[in-house]
Amino acid sequence: RITAEIPKILARPDLRQRFDELASPPPEPPLLGAEYARYVAEFAKLWTGVAREANITAS
Repeated sequence: RITAEIPKILARPDLRQRFDELASPPPEPPLLGAEYARYVAEFAKLWTGVAREANITAS
């Protein structure tokens, strides 16, 4: 049931607007399960590298 609801939720105009404001739109079409896990892992790897190169650390 959750799998069927995710695309509907991500299509809501208020959420689309918020994602646009954050410059982080969700992938199209919405990814689910293992595809989503891979997407998140790649996204984290990308931004970890960016933070490392810019010497950004958690404080």
